[in-house]
Amino acid sequence: MKRYAFVSVALFLLALSFQPAAQAYLDPSSGSVLIQIILGGVAGFLVLLKIYWRRIRRALGLYKEPAEENTESATAEENNDE
Repeated sequence: MKRYAFVSVALFLLALSFQPAAQAYLDPSSGSVLIQIILGGVAGFLVLLKIYWRRIRRALGLYKEPAEENTESATAEENNDE
C-alpha cells in the first residue's frame, strides 16, 4: 500500500514538473475577491455554529436543560383552584 502511495505521489509531481508556463494575468481585484470568499466562508461557518450551538453543547455534555418554571407554576395554580 505504501509503495502504491509513493508511486502515485511521484507520478503526480512528475506531471507537475512538465507543465507549460501559464500566460495569465491577475488584476488587483482578484485578491479582494479571494478575501471576500474566505470571509464569507468564515461568516457562514460562524452562523452555522450559532444555529447548532445548543446541539453541540448537548452532545459534549456541557448543556443542562433549564428547569421549566411554567409547568411548576401551572401545576401550583391548578391545585389552588381546587
